Amino acid sequence: MNSDALPVLWGADGRQMAYRRLGHGPPVVCLAGGPGANAEYLEDLGGLSRGYELVVPDARGTGGSAPPEKAAGYWFDELAKDVEALREHLGLEKMTMLAHSAACTTALVYAATHPDRLQAFVMVAPNRWLYDEIEDDTRRILNNRSAEPWYPTVMSAQRRLDNGPDPDEIPGLLGAIAPALYAQWGEREQAHAATMKPANMDASRLFWQAEVHGREVRARLELVEAPVLVITGELDAATGVNPGNAWAACFPDGRHVNIEGSGHHPWVDEPETFANLVSDFLSVGHG
Repeated sequence: MNSDALPVLWGADGRQMAYRRLGHGPPVVCLAGGPGANAEYLEDLGGLSRGYELVVPDARGTGGSAPPEKAAGYWFDELAKDVEALREHLGLEKMTMLAHSAACTTALVYAATHPDRLQAFVMVAPNRWLYDEIEDDTRRILNNRSAEPWYPTVMSAQRRLDNGPDPDEIPGLLGAIAPALYAQWGEREQAHAATMKPANMDASRLFWQAEVHGREVRARLELVEAPVLVITGELDAATGVNPGNAWAACFPDGRHVNIEGSGHHPWVDEPETFANLVSDFLSVGHG
């Protein structure tokens, strides 16, 4: 992302927060996952910035955004408050929101809390965190790629992650499983994976500790009248495909599209397919 972060006072509790603007057109607020990753890994979302202005905030404690005073400030439900503060700062009565991976959890809490503030909502690679009943298909997807040369290394690193490694080991282990998140593992994918290292381990670790009940969130998603597009990648061994259908079904106007030949970062694996899919969705009176 080639634009400089703009630090301004828009955080929910008055902290200095930063965001970037990229491209031209109707604004789309884009939430990066990780959690705790540098938001620049979203790049221009496969060229989506050619038709839309991407507004990309740095989450608390990353990039140009100040950290919270208390550990609980990193919880995903607290980060949802910053999304509303950003909407107000931008002067938008309703906004179009796109979220990737862990940020989908933040975005779901926001949608449940402010169902009338969404113009359109795109979820990319959502997980099962607020929906335990979804069957986890990530191991099946990974095992289907057992012929890949990186498979033994990925499986070894995954076992260490599953067994609760020391915090200092986590960045290296996350890097070791990176090949399983892409359709290919060439120079382009390796360069992108290098941008995905957690920028703030506290933000990464504490994000998931929010005391939020998934059933309550899902019940309120029925109030969201905005159209919702859920995108998954058929090769996504991080969050899988199954959450796509399940989350789309929670909204009155939700649909799920699974991109073939794509993993956890579809704008990297299939940039044209991804950008066209999102653009077409937003252009039908939703953007």
